[in-house]
Formats: sequence, C-alpha cells, structure tokens
Amino acid sequence: MTTTARTIHRSASKADLVRGRHPAYLASRLRAVTGRYGVTPRKAQERVRRCVARLSRQGISPTFATPGHVVEAAPGFFRELRDAGAELAIHGYDHADFRRLSREEAAEQFARAVDAYSRHGIPFEGFRCPYLSYTPEVRAVLPPGAFSYSSNRAIVWGAANVKGHGPVYAHLARNYRAVSSEEALGSPALEGDLVEIPASVPDDLQLCDALGLGTDGLLRVWVETLQDTHRGGELFAPLFHPEAFDLLGEAVDGLLDAARALRPAVWPTQLRDVARWWRERATFAVRSRPEGGVLTIEFDCSTRATVLARGVGQSPGPVWDGAWSTLEDRRLCIGDDETRPFVGARGVDGPTVAFLREQGYVVDTSERAGDCGVVLDRASVARLRTRRALVQHVEAGAGPLVKYGRWPDGARSALCLAGDLDALSLRDYALRLRPAPRRRS
Repeated sequence: MTTTARTIHRSASKADLVRGRHPAYLASRLRAVTGRYGVTPRKAQERVRRCVARLSRQGISPTFATPGHVVEAAPGFFRELRDAGAELAIHGYDHADFRRLSREEAAEQFARAVDAYSRHGIPFEGFRCPYLSYTPEVRAVLPPGAFSYSSNRAIVWGAANVKGHGPVYAHLARNYRAVSSEEALGSPALEGDLVEIPASVPDDLQLCDALGLGTDGLLRVWVETLQDTHRGGELFAPLFHPEAFDLLGEAVDGLLDAARALRPAVWPTQLRDVARWWRERATFAVRSRPEGGVLTIEFDCSTRATVLARGVGQSPGPVWDGAWSTLEDRRLCIGDDETRPFVGARGVDGPTVAFLREQGYVVDTSERAGDCGVVLDRASVARLRTRRALVQHVEAGAGPLVKYGRWPDGARSALCLAGDLDALSLRDYALRLRPAPRRRS
C-alpha cells in the first residue's frame, strides 16, 4: 500500500465514525480506489482519455460532473476534454455531501466551483451535487443565473432485480434516494429557471463493485433498462464513474449497439443538449379555431419538433410507431363535431394540467373538455395516483389524440452517459475525506 493509500485508510477510519459510512462500504471503496488511482493523475487521465475516445467512436460524448478543486489542479487536462467534445458540469468545489453543509458552506462551494471553472476556460451549464445531495435549501443558495439545468434526482429502474443486495449496494442506494420507475417518469422537468434531468440508477458501483455482475450482467441490466425507457419514450442516463471505465467499456459498446438498433430512434446526447432542447420545446404552442364546421389545429414549433397524431381518420403522415403517425405539415383539420384529439380536463388541478402539457399533450379545460379523445376528472386523477400511471392511462386510451413527442427529430427516447469524474489521483480521495475547507476572507 502506498503512503497516500495509507493516509486515505487512516483518514477514512476517522471520517467513517463521523459520517456514518458502513464499514463494508468503506472497505470496498478503499480496495477499488487504491487499485484504480495512482499517486499522480496520469493513470486516471489516460483512462478518461480512453473513455472519451471510445465513446466518440460510437457517436456519443459524455457529461462529467467534476469538483472544482479537481479542475483547478489540472486545468489543461479538462480543456483537452472540452476540446474533445466532453461536457463538464459542476460537482461542488470539494466532493462534499451538501446535506451536511450549512447554507453558507453550500453557497461557498458553488461560488468557488464557478470561479475555478470560469478562470480556467471550462464552460458549464449544469450541476450535480456529490451523492445527489441536492435539497431545497441548496436550491436557495445557487448563484443567480449560473446554471440552466440540474441533474440531482434519481430514478431506480427494475432491471437489476436486486435481492439480498448487501451493505455496499444499500449504502449507495441511501445516498441516491432514488424514486422507483414504477411511479416516476424518466423525463426532464422545467422547475423555475432550471431543467431537472433525472439520473438513472443502479449505478456502475452498485452493479459492478457491490453485485459483481461483470460485463455480461451489466450489459443485460443496461439493455433491459434501455428497452424500458424506449417503450415509455423516456431518458436513460446511467450514472457511472470513469474510474471504472476499463470494466465498463465492452458493456457500453453493447449498450450503444442496442440503442442504434431501436426504432423509432434513440437520441444519443449530453445533459446540456437535453436542457437546451427542453427549453426550446417549452416554447411550442398549439392553436385551434373552429370555422365553417371545421376545427383547424396548428402546431407552432421548431423544425426539430416531433408532432404526432393517432386516430384522426386517415393517417395524416408517415407511421411513426404503432398507432401514431407524424404530422409533418404541422396542421390538422377535422370536423368541428368530431371528437377533439385533446386531453379533456374537468376540474383537474393546475399542477396536473401543467404536467400533462409538459409531456406534450394538448389539454382542454373548456366547457368542451368532455368532447375530447381522453377525458380526465379530479376523481380519475386521484385514482391513478402516480405521474407514470396518469401518462399510461392517457396513452392507453382508444380516442383520437395529438401531441408533441418528447424528443427532437423523430426520436422516441434519449440516452446520456453522464458520469461523476470525482478524482484523478489518490490525493484527491484523501482530500475529500477532510472537512470542506472554508475560503479565507
């Protein structure tokens, strides 16, 4: 064991008592870290370069959430990643659990990270707190206007079918506090001035280090989750760590091969592009006007929009998937006495109406809501209970419907490889076990 590794071990033993980390988790991470990092950054940097190059050959670039002090220690390396197409997102200044910080300490973490990225020419648009430790209190201290997106909520997908998972898996699961995919949708959400983009777990540390799945097992879990998200038109953003990429490479290749084979297409992208797209999509509108016994429906949107219709007489355009066709001319005319291809909402609360509109549906709250292809009322929304059940109910209806697809250019789902690049050396790990330093005034 190197001197730095022994320092990590001694520091971790003390930190464990304070932070409540499970000893089995600590021992597992110590073995992994000392095998994957060197005293200098060279070993980790070469691995990250291999990761970026391998993904580039597959037509996708990663997003790396990285602490400011790691960027500050090797700014030239991160400019190299920037130039190679990787996206960098802020991960605090120190790798600190924001749930354990005061408001002042959390604000300083963001201020120092923003300063480090900016001084060294590293662009950023979003952030992810270490351990996904974002809270409403953290939201209150974000630098005004600094970020366009957050990726701090997790959805746990069921493909791993984990039983008897053990303390290492459980410790990481407690950190992430993920919501089950049986309830939540893997879809971005515009929350005030931020787009919240959900991360997908179990992550690679849970699947590889805790469960020991290996390449075949990891690929199975990822492909099954990809297929689930594709069926639902959702985002698959597997949380991963470049420190383990030498174990992940073949499974990543298999995942991307599987994604390219799916139809309608999977959009391979980065978190910043998801946020940009979601903001663009939020500007789309639908106008309808009755005239001379005809209801004309017009879609006001960009050329990248996917406009879909089902059950509106003869197919209005090319078949997209199943009963849905694309509406390429952005205009539809039906008889004014026909069933309106909207979601009728009678007495439904405002947040639910806003949610349905963000999913792309045209929601009619007028006195003609009962004449729509799908009709909801307060009782049916309460009975459905979850957002996923609500969308599934709308999609399962037999009535005519038009909507905006979630993703651009005809894609059905999206895929982001958004990893946490927490460290480049054993020294970085030794530093993260000490209390977050305060800036001197």
